[in-house]
Amino acid sequence: MVVLLVLRHAKSDWNAAYSRDHDRPLNSRGVRAAKKVGLMLTRSQHVPDLIVASSATRTLHTAQLAAEAGAWEATIRAEPQLYSGGLGGMLAVIESAGEVETLMIVGHQPTCGNAISRLTGANVTVKTATVAAIEFPTRTWSSVLAMTGTLRFLVHPRML
Repeated sequence: MVVLLVLRHAKSDWNAAYSRDHDRPLNSRGVRAAKKVGLMLTRSQHVPDLIVASSATRTLHTAQLAAEAGAWEATIRAEPQLYSGGLGGMLAVIESAGEVETLMIVGHQPTCGNAISRLTGANVTVKTATVAAIEFPTRTWSSVLAMTGTLRFLVHPRML
């Protein structure tokens, strides 16, 4: 069985100085939320083996903060396709994950919600810093797009 964790980036700071959307940082609430999610995932024994995050500043920072708070040893890889590739880009990244049991994707809306819906059939609301866990009855990521996964949980930091 493989597990996919889909995490939408935490709350960003629209008032910060940044030159383009790609560079928008997190705000203080987003920093706290990312840490809460990382700690919750460790406590629930859902620690990623690999984290693939959009190349945007806010997603990479969300991934780093969650990993630090959860004390994860997972590699964090920046993937531009998660910023601009939409659902097709995210599904391609998932499908090519390789030899990991638990994969975390850190991305944006509406792509995160669309991916969860496409992979589970569930219609969900994905607010900032919401994380979903989806299980697939396979050992290979290349086969997950041909099946329906089971949504095990969908958690928003305000629930913690």
